[in-house]
Amino acid sequence: MQSKNTKRSLLTSGFSLLICCALLVGTTFAWFTDSVTSQGNKIQAGTLDVQLWNGEQDISNSAVPVFDYNLWEPGYSTGANLSVHNVGSLAVKYELELQNVTTTKGMEKVIDVMVNNDVQGTLADFMQGENLDAGVLEAHTNSPAVSVVLKMQESAGNAYQGGTASFDILLKATQATVEQDGFGNNQYDAGADVELLSGVSIGGIAGLEGQVFDTVQQAYAAGNEILAAYGLGQEPLSDEAFDAIYTDGGVITWTVYGAQTLENNERILTFGRASNRYSSTRSIREINVVGGNESARLYMQNVGLPYAWWNDAEDALAVNFKQLQLTATGDGQITCSRAYGTPLTVTFDQCDITGRIYHYFNGEGTISITNCNFTDAGTNGYAFFVQGSETEPLTVNFSGNTVTGYTRGINIQQKTANVTIKDNVITSTHSVPDRGALQLTDAATCLVEGNTIRVNAGNAIWFHEAAANSDVSYTFTGNNITAPYLINDDTTFGIENHIVSSGNILNIEYPGYCMEKEATQATESTVTLN
Repeated sequence: MQSKNTKRSLLTSGFSLLICCALLVGTTFAWFTDSVTSQGNKIQAGTLDVQLWNGEQDISNSAVPVFDYNLWEPGYSTGANLSVHNVGSLAVKYELELQNVTTTKGMEKVIDVMVNNDVQGTLADFMQGENLDAGVLEAHTNSPAVSVVLKMQESAGNAYQGGTASFDILLKATQATVEQDGFGNNQYDAGADVELLSGVSIGGIAGLEGQVFDTVQQAYAAGNEILAAYGLGQEPLSDEAFDAIYTDGGVITWTVYGAQTLENNERILTFGRASNRYSSTRSIREINVVGGNESARLYMQNVGLPYAWWNDAEDALAVNFKQLQLTATGDGQITCSRAYGTPLTVTFDQCDITGRIYHYFNGEGTISITNCNFTDAGTNGYAFFVQGSETEPLTVNFSGNTVTGYTRGINIQQKTANVTIKDNVITSTHSVPDRGALQLTDAATCLVEGNTIRVNAGNAIWFHEAAANSDVSYTFTGNNITAPYLINDDTTFGIENHIVSSGNILNIEYPGYCMEKEATQATESTVTLN
């Protein structure tokens, strides 16, 4: 009986469900809805904006000197009160430095730098990238003023008379992790990528990649420790062991950020390894030194390069400097060569150079200077000077450069060299009256094409008495030359019959004349260009 009742209930429920479904056929569902709008919401990205002030004056991006540049004497001092203003909406971490320091007569050694009345070192110390001030500022706050005084030491003697020193004041800022998010977290941007302002990174050496070192010396020490286990002289390695250490097939890349110093002649670039060769199939074949940011500057003098074992093709080495500011230290001369080992290729490309480059290599090789800017205030004779072997060929390429302010210009002296001097601008208001801006002492062949030469005194071109290759050939084409005198020929064999020229624009104040070495009056010259 209970079973029948149950069945009857189920049937009734099912019938009712069918009736409900039938009632829905041909109709639409309706849901309760509502909507509101909150207008005027905005997402505004924060801004990073800093200013540098001297007292009550904003000196950001100013070309007006901050310090008093009267003629200095021992005991003279001048100062400024510098402060950082964070006018942006983000917290910043800042560093205040002296950058692009250039001096003559060793002035950097006798100028003391005092910060808040304490001597922090000489100007030479600040050439290594030391900070005047550093700190963190929240948005819309200013740093306390820092007093910076430069003083010439009382003990500076006559050797510093006429010396000069110049520099920039650089304020560098990056975002600081100070602000909090909605959960009270002030580390949300701690992993954000920010520009590396100063340091050195290494590519091509296992164990160094992925690290950033504060200085060249720290990077060298780390690499030296790794390579010392395998020998720093000319010890051989198996191909497998070499490939495990040198991850880029024997190419080492140094990336420089900010101001760094490459110590003199210590094989720094190969971490102390004396020979670049490890076997007949494995060697350090290329070294690249490149700028990692706009402030990348390398203070350098004599680059110590590894030698070769057997002078074979396997010992070939290429060294490339690119997109760097290069400042010559010591005697103001940058050299990059090695005792022996051929061929050697040395390249400077897209560099701003203070000082001169001197290249001497007694073997087969190439020296290439391209798209560089050489600047001087009349203290250096040559921007570029090359000499070499009496028998081995050398390829010289000096193209797309500017040379400004040197008392001469460039000098090529290598009797077996094949030389290209193309599309350069050589300008000087400090020209030596009895010399030449383009000194072609010796070569095998030389193409001089598309150059602009502007000199205020002396000869545009000089053929030196030391010329040894009487079979030399020179081609001058498409050059634009303005100078008092065009060409001086001091060769013993006469250079006129070795020149082919065409399409040159000549603006010569005294055509048909030249200025001999150590002469005070011009003499006749029959050498010209057409």
